[in-house]
Amino acid sequence: MKAIRNRTRRMMESCLTTRAAAFLALSAASCSASDPIASGSGDTSTTGRATSTAAEGSASPSSSAGDTGDPAETGTGSDPSGDTSAPDGSDTSSTGGAGGACSLDEVPVNCTRYVSPDGDDNNSGDSRAPLRTVRAALDAAAAGDTICLRDGTYPGIRFRESGEPNLPITVRNEPGHSPVVQSDGVEHGVLVQAAQGETYEIGWIVIAGLEITNGWTGIKMHSAHDVLIQGNHIHDNVTQGILCNAARLTIDANVIAGNGGTESSLNHGLYMAGSDIMISNNLIIANSGYGIQVAGYPFDPEAFATQEYAEARNWKIINNTIGEQYTRPGIVLWLGGTENALVANNVFRGNCSSIPCPMAIQDYGSSGGHTLRNNVFDSEMLTDEPGNADEEDNLNLDAMLVGGGDYHLADGSPAIGAGNLRDGPTHDLDGRLRDAARNDAGAYHFCP
Repeated sequence: MKAIRNRTRRMMESCLTTRAAAFLALSAASCSASDPIASGSGDTSTTGRATSTAAEGSASPSSSAGDTGDPAETGTGSDPSGDTSAPDGSDTSSTGGAGGACSLDEVPVNCTRYVSPDGDDNNSGDSRAPLRTVRAALDAAAAGDTICLRDGTYPGIRFRESGEPNLPITVRNEPGHSPVVQSDGVEHGVLVQAAQGETYEIGWIVIAGLEITNGWTGIKMHSAHDVLIQGNHIHDNVTQGILCNAARLTIDANVIAGNGGTESSLNHGLYMAGSDIMISNNLIIANSGYGIQVAGYPFDPEAFATQEYAEARNWKIINNTIGEQYTRPGIVLWLGGTENALVANNVFRGNCSSIPCPMAIQDYGSSGGHTLRNNVFDSEMLTDEPGNADEEDNLNLDAMLVGGGDYHLADGSPAIGAGNLRDGPTHDLDGRLRDAARNDAGAYHFCP
């Protein structure tokens, strides 16, 4: 886990943004290297690009609806959603930028407010006079603000207000800094919930470049839309890494590891409901239950703002490395509200590490219509309900990773070139450009 943490900090310094601005604006235009995550009038630094997506969670197949394990929760819980199409509507198979495959693209980061443990909440919040708390920065934030955190440890963060289309409210690391959001094991690390309550919508938010640990959940979101979660290290939280109901959510280029202990089948890396969700380029490793629980619930107006937050439709789970979950397979497609998921170009390796199970993807009562293609898996079967999905060009082989806590592809890995170009993102977890002529399965592009 220490090796993962050190690599993640380096990654966060070099790999954040990509098509984020276009995604949050819901634009169909292709992104260029000049697209920052958010615009602003503050200082400009640069950081490498990657893609992103995020979602939420709810009760598991082995629990009753609404039992999230959260002591503050009653009722049915919430569900996440996100965009299953490419965030910007463009062809994700082509690489952008001036560099070739394996090069890093640089884009500007415009910090409009700064926070430091050595700051003061009476300060202006500019680079020379940072604020002390994220809460003070968010209380003063307007649509389009980018709040940059400097090195140090911060308590839990709460988003209460929305940004606007093209003008998200962003909380992220200042380039070159590695802030840690460390909760007390009772509160959530990051909570995204409208000030009026969990059934009110909140949106146009970016969470990027943070280490999030020791929360009851790492990130919890209610009725959240148009959210980007990118380049974070979400690890060792008490229950879920990410728990949410959301729509048009992108979770990209995160490390989600070691959440929920080692014995619970109810604690997962990502536990989510919602519509139009993209999960790409993530390393989802060594969580207690499923790596990703996709949950499609019946609509309950007391739990969800609208139906799109309850069901789980039109997801894309693309180019992730999902391995070593303790008690469950890599993914579960759960309940009748789950349909039309695309699961492509992923590496599944060593899941169900403490309780053997035969499948990489469990189908637990979904409505089907799924597409499973170009995945590399080492379990006995890809899915236990093949009649619910079209299966294309999957490889039942060990992906051959470097090992020793390094999840990059080893030289000669069958995952090299095993992905398809039509589904592939342009960048990988390290923020490096993928080859325009070859898509490697998993979160990392093979770079000799």
